[in-house]
Amino acid sequence: MLRAEHITDIDKIRFEATVYNEMIPGDSELSATMLIEITGQDQIRPKLVRLIGIDQAVSLRIGSQFTIPGVFEGGRSTEDNLSAVQYVRFSLSPEARVAFRDGQDDVHLVIAHPNYRAQTVLSPETRRSLASDL
Repeated sequence: MLRAEHITDIDKIRFEATVYNEMIPGDSELSATMLIEITGQDQIRPKLVRLIGIDQAVSLRIGSQFTIPGVFEGGRSTEDNLSAVQYVRFSLSPEARVAFRDGQDDVHLVIAHPNYRAQTVLSPETRRSLASDL
Protein backbone atom coordinates (compact mmCIF):
# COMPACT_ATOMS: atom_id res chain seq x y z
CA MET A 1 0.00 0.00 0.00
CA LEU A 2 2.88 2.36 0.72
CA ARG A 3 4.12 1.99 -2.82
CA ALA A 4 0.67 1.99 -4.42
CA GLU A 5 -0.36 5.15 -2.59
CA HIS A 6 3.09 6.80 -2.80
CA ILE A 7 3.26 7.25 0.98
CA THR A 8 6.61 8.61 2.16
CA ASP A 9 5.74 10.56 5.32
CA ILE A 10 7.15 8.66 8.33
CA ASP A 11 4.03 9.15 10.48
CA LYS A 12 1.80 7.85 7.69
CA ILE A 13 4.15 4.90 7.17
CA ARG A 14 3.90 4.07 10.89
CA PHE A 15 0.11 4.28 10.73
CA GLU A 16 -0.06 1.97 7.71
CA ALA A 17 2.34 -0.49 9.38
CA THR A 18 0.12 -0.59 12.47
CA VAL A 19 -2.99 -1.19 10.38
CA TYR A 20 -1.41 -3.96 8.32
CA ASN A 21 0.30 -5.63 11.29
CA GLU A 22 -3.21 -6.45 12.51
CA MET A 23 -3.64 -8.49 9.34
CA ILE A 24 -0.78 -10.84 10.15
CA PRO A 25 -2.45 -14.23 10.31
CA GLY A 26 -2.62 -16.24 13.50
CA ASP A 27 -1.65 -19.88 13.78
CA SER A 28 -3.42 -21.99 11.15
CA GLU A 29 -4.65 -18.91 9.29
CA LEU A 30 -4.06 -17.26 5.96
CA SER A 31 -5.05 -13.65 5.45
CA ALA A 32 -5.52 -11.45 2.43
CA THR A 33 -6.43 -7.96 1.37
CA MET A 34 -9.11 -7.82 -1.29
CA LEU A 35 -9.26 -4.67 -3.42
CA ILE A 36 -12.36 -4.14 -5.51
CA GLU A 37 -10.98 -2.03 -8.32
CA ILE A 38 -13.44 0.25 -10.07
CA THR A 39 -11.89 2.81 -12.38
CA GLY A 40 -14.82 5.03 -13.35
CA GLN A 41 -15.46 7.56 -10.57
CA ASP A 42 -19.17 7.73 -11.40
CA GLN A 43 -19.45 3.92 -11.16
CA ILE A 44 -17.80 3.35 -7.78
CA ARG A 45 -20.84 3.59 -5.52
CA PRO A 46 -23.31 1.76 -7.81
CA LYS A 47 -20.90 -1.10 -8.41
CA LEU A 48 -19.98 -1.42 -4.73
CA VAL A 49 -23.65 -1.47 -3.75
CA ARG A 50 -24.19 -4.36 -6.19
CA LEU A 51 -21.46 -6.29 -4.34
CA ILE A 52 -22.91 -5.96 -0.84
CA GLY A 53 -22.82 -9.43 0.66
CA ILE A 54 -19.51 -10.35 -0.93
CA ASP A 55 -18.24 -11.00 2.60
CA GLN A 56 -20.43 -14.12 2.57
CA ALA A 57 -19.25 -15.24 -0.87
CA VAL A 58 -15.47 -15.71 -0.65
CA SER A 59 -13.86 -19.05 0.13
CA LEU A 60 -10.69 -21.07 -0.23
CA ARG A 61 -11.29 -24.52 -1.70
CA ILE A 62 -8.77 -27.34 -1.37
CA GLY A 63 -9.69 -30.09 -3.81
CA SER A 64 -13.21 -31.33 -3.15
CA GLN A 65 -12.58 -32.05 0.52
CA PHE A 66 -12.30 -28.60 2.09
CA THR A 67 -14.11 -25.32 1.59
CA ILE A 68 -12.91 -22.68 4.02
CA PRO A 69 -15.13 -19.61 4.19
CA GLY A 70 -13.47 -16.23 4.31
CA VAL A 71 -14.02 -14.30 7.52
CA PHE A 72 -14.04 -10.59 6.82
CA GLU A 73 -12.99 -7.82 9.16
CA GLY A 74 -16.05 -6.21 10.66
CA GLY A 75 -17.08 -2.63 10.02
CA ARG A 76 -16.13 -2.53 6.35
CA SER A 77 -19.62 -3.14 5.01
CA THR A 78 -23.19 -2.37 6.00
CA GLU A 79 -26.56 -3.18 4.47
CA ASP A 80 -26.21 -0.18 2.13
CA ASN A 81 -22.47 0.43 1.78
CA LEU A 82 -19.32 -1.55 1.02
CA SER A 83 -15.67 -0.56 1.30
CA ALA A 84 -13.56 -1.21 -1.80
CA VAL A 85 -10.83 -2.62 0.47
CA GLN A 86 -11.65 -5.72 2.47
CA TYR A 87 -9.52 -7.78 4.86
CA VAL A 88 -10.23 -11.49 4.97
CA ARG A 89 -8.92 -14.47 6.93
CA PHE A 90 -9.15 -18.19 6.26
CA SER A 91 -8.83 -20.50 9.30
CA LEU A 92 -7.63 -23.94 8.29
CA SER A 93 -8.27 -27.08 10.33
CA PRO A 94 -5.29 -29.41 10.90
CA GLU A 95 -6.57 -31.68 8.09
CA ALA A 96 -7.01 -28.73 5.71
CA ARG A 97 -3.47 -27.53 6.49
CA VAL A 98 -2.10 -30.96 5.58
CA ALA A 99 -4.08 -30.96 2.33
CA PHE A 100 -2.94 -27.42 1.53
CA ARG A 101 0.72 -28.30 2.10
CA ASP A 102 0.81 -31.70 0.40
CA GLY A 103 0.05 -30.31 -3.06
CA GLN A 104 -2.12 -33.24 -4.18
CA ASP A 105 -5.24 -31.17 -4.89
CA ASP A 106 -5.58 -27.75 -6.48
CA VAL A 107 -6.32 -24.81 -4.22
CA HIS A 108 -8.89 -22.34 -5.55
CA LEU A 109 -9.76 -18.88 -4.32
CA VAL A 110 -13.48 -18.56 -5.07
CA ILE A 111 -15.94 -15.67 -5.17
CA ALA A 112 -19.53 -16.85 -5.60
CA HIS A 113 -21.59 -13.67 -5.29
CA PRO A 114 -24.81 -13.33 -7.33
CA ASN A 115 -23.37 -10.26 -9.08
CA TYR A 116 -19.77 -11.44 -9.37
CA ARG A 117 -18.41 -14.92 -9.85
CA ALA A 118 -14.75 -15.73 -10.23
CA GLN A 119 -12.17 -18.24 -9.19
CA THR A 120 -8.49 -18.79 -9.62
CA VAL A 121 -6.12 -21.64 -8.91
CA LEU A 122 -3.20 -20.73 -6.70
CA SER A 123 0.06 -21.20 -8.56
CA PRO A 124 2.52 -23.75 -7.16
CA GLU A 125 4.87 -20.90 -6.19
CA THR A 126 2.15 -19.00 -4.33
CA ARG A 127 0.98 -22.15 -2.63
CA ARG A 128 4.49 -23.08 -1.46
CA SER A 129 5.00 -19.58 -0.11
CA LEU A 130 1.69 -19.64 1.78
CA ALA A 131 2.27 -23.21 3.00
CA SER A 132 5.40 -22.02 4.76
CA ASP A 133 3.17 -19.75 6.86
CA LEU A 134 1.08 -22.70 8.00
